[in-house]
Amino acid sequence: MNLDQQIREIEREIQVRRGVYPRLIQAGKLTHSTAVFRQEALYNVQETLTSLRTVSLLSADAKVWLDQLNAHKDLRPEQEPPHEPETGN
Repeated sequence: MNLDQQIREIEREIQVRRGVYPRLIQAGKLTHSTAVFRQEALYNVQETLTSLRTVSLLSADAKVWLDQLNAHKDLRPEQEPPHEPETGN
């Protein structure tokens, strides 16, 4: 399962629990504080996965940029070799 699939799955799970938790609370099978804690945990997971995706996309963009830079390094002017100090002859 790739990162985008994991993010979609956690988003789906958040939606499902958002619909189920009120009924469980009303039936006395779940306390409100427990429901809030679990929802917050899922939101934190979602935020972490989204951050990881952002970092991986930035890293991929940086790699592409470096690859392009390296591919075109032949187009950059050559550096001149350091000059030897003149001896005064």
